[in-house]
Amino acid sequence: MAMLTLHRNGPVDGRPLLAIHGITAHGRRFDRLCVEYLPDRHVVAPDLRGHGASLSDTPWNLETHVDDLVEVLDALSWGQVDVMGHSLGGNLALRLLAAHPERVSRVLLLDPAFALPTPFTTTLANGALEDRSFDSVDAMVAADRATRPSAAHAAAEADIRLVATQSADGKWRMPHSRAAVVAMWAELSRALPQVPVCRPTMLVVATQAGLVLDDQRAYLIRELGPDLTTVDLDLGHMLYWEDLETTGRVVADYLGG
Repeated sequence: MAMLTLHRNGPVDGRPLLAIHGITAHGRRFDRLCVEYLPDRHVVAPDLRGHGASLSDTPWNLETHVDDLVEVLDALSWGQVDVMGHSLGGNLALRLLAAHPERVSRVLLLDPAFALPTPFTTTLANGALEDRSFDSVDAMVAADRATRPSAAHAAAEADIRLVATQSADGKWRMPHSRAAVVAMWAELSRALPQVPVCRPTMLVVATQAGLVLDDQRAYLIRELGPDLTTVDLDLGHMLYWEDLETTGRVVADYLGG
């Protein structure tokens, strides 16, 4: 069994919620969102295969990630649960619903990434081949700031200082497998499967990111119909870093209590 490293928030007797992070991220990305806006939920956020402190073994594909998540639910003795996913995590939440609808009660998609244009994913996959290593954590923070809007700087810096690791060569890196990241960017060009059994689903679109295109919206409308609710936020892809309050209120209104 490929048990993943799990991160928990909230009371153990709270209503369970599975939170799934995106590419190059880790389960603790959801800590502040859950502490401040879902304090009564028992949230478990795994480090996906090839990310954080979890194993980095192949295969690196969407089906294996879904299988890993089912193993997590089984290990926790969780039957049917709410699922929240950001970016790749939203893709996996939909695939979990499609393959195992009996395990999913509601879905929250935070700017999900699926069926992305091949030129776009090819560029990102090639970029992921680069060794993003730094002589210090401060240098890592400075480089990261050049890639983000100022509204996300504080949260991104806190994230780096929380999980950056120093390798045997003395360099500092974020904790993920470059090979796994390259493979997952390629996987995000794939179309999603049909959803045989619908569940209430909220789609939260970060409109500045441009990841959720008309085709993706049409897919969700076709597959989920009246079970789908959509909220557009004028934010970038890391919406809960750029505006935690707005994102948190949307999340709490849907999943809180």
